[in-house]
Amino acid sequence: MKPFLAAFASILLTPVVSASPQHSFPSEWKMQTDASTVSLRGENYQKLMHYDTWLDNRHFEAAKQQITMAGESRVDQQLTHNWQQLQQVNFSLASAENRQLFANALLYVYRYKESMKQVGVDWFFQPDSKKKQKVTLLEDSDQAKALNQALKLNQLATFIEQQQSHFDQFQQMAAVKDHFNTLADVSWPMVTEPVRVVRDNDPLQSAEQIIDILTLLGDISAEQAQQLKDLHLTYLSAELQEHIRVFQRRHGLFVDGIIGPKTLAWLNASIEKRQQLLALNMLRLSLWPEDKKGIVVVNVPAFEMDVWVDEKRVFETRVIVGRPSRQTPIFITRLDSIVFNPGWNIPVTIMQEDIIPKAKRDENYLPSKGYQVLQNWSADSPVIPPQEIDWQAVNPKHFPYRMRQPPGNSNALGRYKFNTPNDMAIYLHDTPGKSLFNRENRSLSSGCVRVEHAGKFAEKLLTLSKKNPKDFEYLQKNEGEIKTKAISLRLKLPVHMIYQTAWVDETGNVNFRSDIYDFDQPVIETDIRQTVRNSQKTVANL
Repeated sequence: MKPFLAAFASILLTPVVSASPQHSFPSEWKMQTDASTVSLRGENYQKLMHYDTWLDNRHFEAAKQQITMAGESRVDQQLTHNWQQLQQVNFSLASAENRQLFANALLYVYRYKESMKQVGVDWFFQPDSKKKQKVTLLEDSDQAKALNQALKLNQLATFIEQQQSHFDQFQQMAAVKDHFNTLADVSWPMVTEPVRVVRDNDPLQSAEQIIDILTLLGDISAEQAQQLKDLHLTYLSAELQEHIRVFQRRHGLFVDGIIGPKTLAWLNASIEKRQQLLALNMLRLSLWPEDKKGIVVVNVPAFEMDVWVDEKRVFETRVIVGRPSRQTPIFITRLDSIVFNPGWNIPVTIMQEDIIPKAKRDENYLPSKGYQVLQNWSADSPVIPPQEIDWQAVNPKHFPYRMRQPPGNSNALGRYKFNTPNDMAIYLHDTPGKSLFNRENRSLSSGCVRVEHAGKFAEKLLTLSKKNPKDFEYLQKNEGEIKTKAISLRLKLPVHMIYQTAWVDETGNVNFRSDIYDFDQPVIETDIRQTVRNSQKTVANL
């Protein structure tokens, strides 16, 4: 079981109704006019139990959609159990017992989502912190009050819509998931090949299965599929490759039309798995920002960064993120300045785990990279020649010096560092390794985010801050002494690192991305004693 999934249950598996002990709720409801003896949540529960609440089918469908989404996401055992129970009765509300199941399930979804807002991304993506606490749910929360008012005014569907973050995206993803439901009984074709990679014009034994999968997923039309089948393909043809490229683009794969292990894995991904990914990422929408008046968004598993100003995307580029052993954290910070020609003060972890072991093996390693060993962390610290150090006797964990790489074209940070103050020392920066942006899997860094086209990004940030980029062209020249200069930005944009592995793009096509940090795995069991950590403190005054 993934530990971040289990953490929810400690606050959620408590009775939905918080009435005083002398009150119990019967299986069949008679509406109580005196609410003074029933808690706010109890009153909501009472209304949801009543048959009249569901006479308007819009309310039922909106509530069913939330319960189904939460259950299919499989992030919490109780959410999934509630949904499965209702599936067994075909979501019928004819009996009081079924309405009780339905009311419990809906209120549980909102208790879960309300708690998500309290602890943010920590529940999902930062479970290993030593700082953990229980989350207390206030009886008279704003959400409970809003639900109470909506039920009194017969506006439950409106309440559900207003409570749903990114409503349009949510509905688009729901529509795709509903389409997948129609394929649930289809025997999913399996692609198997005797070789690891099938290249242009190579023999292909699964052509018909591939065509069927592309048809089911909407990458080709039924007419196109029949035309391909009429060719009786026994090899990877140029025509079939064109359609495979469409499929690869939607899955964040290298768009080459070649069937390798990753393309094969996504071709064989079942409808059930795709439904779970859609539901999980629909639930995650509540964690991500909606206000795009001015924001930088890095979608870590997609290896992409977007800059939005006044609800318009003004810059987009590919990025490199942390490898699984040194993950880029999912958090919020703020971009407040650009450093031209930065020097790199090498973090202790990288120094201990990466650089010192290489220096012990190769005496020329430090000079070849331009790394300097300094006596201490002061600005005027003297440089120690590396040959004066007995590297074989060095213990990396107790190395008494620091290391630095001076500015220049070979500096690991490249020519630009985009400062995002935070206590994890995570920031955006340029890189001399431009070729790495062409890789399919770009989880390669030690946690920071490397930005492709960093010079254009710097120019855009300067322009947005009403500065003339040409005023700083001298800092980008290579001749003469390389000068380091920090430029404070007037427009300090919030930066959101998010983790979204499924979404519907602007053309209406569903996209999937690989789960590079294993955050998407379904929960197996739930430990109700587990607690969750404090929410990561966001930068003030974003």
